[in-house]
Amino acid sequence: MILYHGKFYVYQHCWLQEGEFAMPKVSDVIAGGIGSAKAFASRLPIVGEIIAGFDSYRNARFERETTEFLHHLDTALAQVGESFDPSWFASPDGERYARKVLDCAVDAQLADKKELFAKALLNGAIVEQIDLVEKFKFIDILRQLSRAALMVLADMHEFLGPDTRGPGRTPPTNKPYPLVDPKRIAERLSSKYDPYLIEASLSEMQGQGLFSSTGEWNRQADGSSRPGGGFSEALAYTDFTCRFVEFITLQCKDTTR
Repeated sequence: MILYHGKFYVYQHCWLQEGEFAMPKVSDVIAGGIGSAKAFASRLPIVGEIIAGFDSYRNARFERETTEFLHHLDTALAQVGESFDPSWFASPDGERYARKVLDCAVDAQLADKKELFAKALLNGAIVEQIDLVEKFKFIDILRQLSRAALMVLADMHEFLGPDTRGPGRTPPTNKPYPLVDPKRIAERLSSKYDPYLIEASLSEMQGQGLFSSTGEWNRQADGSSRPGGGFSEALAYTDFTCRFVEFITLQCKDTTR
């Protein structure tokens, strides 16, 4: 399937410049073999009816999910403006990243996060100071976290993010590391969410490694890093947490430009 979108094409989850041609992948050949098997099975009355119904449902679902995602992508492109350059997606790294994001974006089970996947897709090309492996990690985290957890995280970021230590950040002096205290956070956000929902969401975030007992890491002259402080048992809202939030909200600060 080929979808034209602005300056580039989406072809089987690949991003192509105009004039480029995508060679068939091994997965496409395998899919062709599966299609042949289904064609044979469809000649059996009952099996054929089931397959026809499933194919019709699956095709309609894919079209719906794709259309909705492209709507969110249009909105995200409008936010970044005409300066957005999609050429990174033509590179091997860009293609791998686009495939990963698009696989999530058209997954019906992740439909309530399409807007965030659209923003993360563009940030893959916009943000250069984040390594590709970290971008992949952020997509994995976005895939795993529930919509409720992401909403709670967005609200937490408003009052914990400004106190976070990290490169390029200017937290207030003489303030402790931002503490992730489930009960205090649940109480503070209880006018918007059920406290148990907040606690469950915090458990999700912790399970994805968004919090750490280390409040900051200090870069050494030899390129290594050492803990700069933190808590013995409690958890802190970290620079890693902030980078994830910024990466899915088109609010990244690209310090390399």
